Amino acid sequence: SQAEGFVIVYADLGTTINELSRVSSSRTGDIFSTNETITIDNLNNNGIELSISAISQTYSITYSIHGYLSSSPVITVTTTANDTTISAVADRIVDAVTSQSSYLSATKNNDNTVRIEVIDKNKIADFSVTGDIEIIRAYKPVYVTSNTYVSSEAAINTITKIGTPVTGWRGVTNPFIIEASKGVETDEEFRYRIKIIKGGANSGSYNSISYAVSSVKGVSFCNIKQNFSGNSFNGIN
Repeated sequence: SQAEGFVIVYADLGTTINELSRVSSSRTGDIFSTNETITIDNLNNNGIELSISAISQTYSITYSIHGYLSSSPVITVTTTANDTTISAVADRIVDAVTSQSSYLSATKNNDNTVRIEVIDKNKIADFSVTGDIEIIRAYKPVYVTSNTYVSSEAAINTITKIGTPVTGWRGVTNPFIIEASKGVETDEEFRYRIKIIKGGANSGSYNSISYAVSSVKGVSFCNIKQNFSGNSFNGIN
């Protein structure tokens, strides 16, 4: 079967990344395609980036992590008289996030924007902000499937190349390993598997073999021919 897993795309708000957009491994060159169309917004994200438009006394960041029964408290950012630059306010936001939430991490970028991420990469959250800050970019997960049946294992943070250019799409990575694909089952491999299923006997009922073939991923039609001759044919009686 083809390899499947998820990646996190990093893009400007409002960017649409269509289904079947391509990404690839920087290590192996294996190509993967996205399973759905996504639009970057403030919902269902593993992280966001904030831009500070002006120095104010207070800002707030609200987030709700999916799967948690209780809602998270609002993060309140209060500046002081010494916070006279955008850089100082960015530092204040980072301090507030790290001290008020055990679920989020925050870092200041070189351009004084602030990156906020859910620590658990298996989790996503909805975000909103108030004050003179805005969400300008987001990190959103999307499932991908390898384009071939011979893709190698993708180590963490190796799917980093964008193969389908999209304005506003800035980056991609895989936070977890994506296992190697499994080659298409040959006729001989299928016959051997049927023997194992049948306890070693070189026979099987029409219905059981039809069901087994149809259960193989990618098979949409099969034509089973029964051997009534009494003679063995390719190991099948």
